[in-house]
Amino acid sequence: MAKKHGKKYEDAKKQVDVTKEYTASEAIELVKKVAPANFDETVEVAVRLGVDLVKRINKSVARSFFQMVRAKLNVFLYLQKVKKRRKLKKQARTSLVKKTL
Repeated sequence: MAKKHGKKYEDAKKQVDVTKEYTASEAIELVKKVAPANFDETVEVAVRLGVDLVKRINKSVARSFFQMVRAKLNVFLYLQKVKKRRKLKKQARTSLVKKTL
């Protein structure tokens, strides 16, 4: 059994020419004209950019991931240096105290 649409849908369908390619401004005017609801409706737009966004997104995600890993590695190495310096200072103090006693 085929689904039947309401009167407002059928009226809007009659006003739209499916074979015609509309410019952006014409499409916006048409959407405003045939909008059956009493509130602001959502309009979805599909644009072909000729660019593979998945590859770009994957590259940017990979780049940001490796930047994050590199930053964490730098922090880790810095903390290791700080620990080593503290340990050396502590050893120097204890050896200095032993010499003075």
